[in-house]
Amino acid sequence: MNAVPVFEMRSELACSQQDLFEWHARPEAFLELQPPWEQVRQLSPPQRLLQGQLIRLSVRIGLLQLPWHSLISELDEPAGFTDIQRRGPFARWEHRHCFLPLPAGGTQMLDSISYALPAGALGSLVAGRYVESRLQRMFEHRHRLLRKHFGTRSPLV
Repeated sequence: MNAVPVFEMRSELACSQQDLFEWHARPEAFLELQPPWEQVRQLSPPQRLLQGQLIRLSVRIGLLQLPWHSLISELDEPAGFTDIQRRGPFARWEHRHCFLPLPAGGTQMLDSISYALPAGALGSLVAGRYVESRLQRMFEHRHRLLRKHFGTRSPLV
């Protein structure tokens, strides 16, 4: 059995854990984090982040417009939250957003995504590198945006 791929990116931000959580909990945060080259539409009305909330999206992948329904499965204010794909392009998707206070001040933001592509090993062979590079580019954009907004304590990791 193949291991589930995990993508992670960390940044140290010059803000409190609570401020970082509050920024992410805002109704407009999701769309603000989307890179301009990603074609994502939010179909459900934006609202403050809530546990059990279902967020309905439409994403373009190549020529296909696909539904993506994401459930906020865990919410632990101000430490973070988890969203899981209920319907969408992945066989499995779990995205943990962790906000960890740093002893010297500031907050470490960790995005950790475990995912599986459709069609098992064949899907990974055909599209694995493409997905990894797309995630890398998208999360570099997100972290850069938040580092600019809050200020930084370290380079991207």
